[in-house]
Amino acid sequence: EQLWIWNFDEERLFYDNYEMVRFQVVDEEWHDQAPAGPSQADDAPPKTPYRIKASMAADGLGVCLWWDGA
Repeated sequence: EQLWIWNFDEERLFYDNYEMVRFQVVDEEWHDQAPAGPSQADDAPPKTPYRIKASMAADGLGVCLWWDGA
């Protein structure tokens, strides 16, 4: 079975794939996607145009079921 288990203070918290979560955006990165000209061909793989870095390491964050009724 594909799932994550977070061991926290002697308690096991389960996170299944596709489960609704709350998270906090920590950072975001924008990368220009302008095409390179023929003389500027680059063999490096292209960067993702937009990337969000997030965390679930705070009170009230993580799997929504963990906090329902809390």
